Amino acid sequence: MPGITINDKSCLVLASYPSSETCISKWHGYMRLAKFISAAGHCSRRAGSRLIDEQRVLVDGLIAGHLTFVDGTQYVTIDGQVISACQQTRVYLYHKPVGIDCNCENDNPNSIVHRINSLFQPSPQQSPEDSPQNEPPRLFPIGRLDKDSHGLLLLTNDGQLCHQLLSPDVSYAKVYRVLVTPSYRNVQAQRPLIDQAFVNAMNDGVLLKGVLTKPAKVRIIADNQYEITLTQGLNRQIRRMAGSQGFKVVDLQRISVAGLELADLDVDQYRALTSSEMAMLAIHSHKQ
Repeated sequence: MPGITINDKSCLVLASYPSSETCISKWHGYMRLAKFISAAGHCSRRAGSRLIDEQRVLVDGLIAGHLTFVDGTQYVTIDGQVISACQQTRVYLYHKPVGIDCNCENDNPNSIVHRINSLFQPSPQQSPEDSPQNEPPRLFPIGRLDKDSHGLLLLTNDGQLCHQLLSPDVSYAKVYRVLVTPSYRNVQAQRPLIDQAFVNAMNDGVLLKGVLTKPAKVRIIADNQYEITLTQGLNRQIRRMAGSQGFKVVDLQRISVAGLELADLDVDQYRALTSSEMAMLAIHSHKQ
């Protein structure tokens, strides 16, 4: 059945995120082509839109537009490559090192896409051409972690899951371990160490360029080292919050996301989520 163009969006009924397999052909109703491309794990929805703009996407052999809707039964190709409507959802917990940029730009030598390609190379004994199952998965990060920061980063091939977890309507805890050093101003004011006033300010919320941060939970664990739990993700939020109190962040590590723990995973290593962790993540993706 060819893709169709629908102007009445009210007819679209999308199923919730399946915890183990994304099989678009089993979802009810039609979805926009860019959403399909993202849900199939090829790239982000925005990148999918650019591919459509560049007329690189065909549906049943015809150049597709933004108003082309599909339900997974069509033959969709990008640059001649078939986009599968049914795939196994993969989520990995990755210990991102300092220096890796979370953008997915191929022309950026520090981009995480190059690290993913290196980490998930097929075994030397079998090339991707020998076995489709051995082909490196198309993964992208769920959210961001500053280039200067390290720690837990989730990688997935499921655009729908990524979109749901990054929705502003979805809230879950992220825990960071932070080391700071006092500014010259604080040293002069004889405030070289974080104290209860620092904790209270961070817990109550800090005004950053007219935006009051949501209440946080801060626990001092050593001199000028603390753990902070956030439920939002403003740009460089922790560094800016600490800076507002006269402290500079010198080390920032994310140790937990939505109940998933970094634990003793080595730097630049990854592991697949367990079935129970996948189920927990699916619950968080719908929690508001």
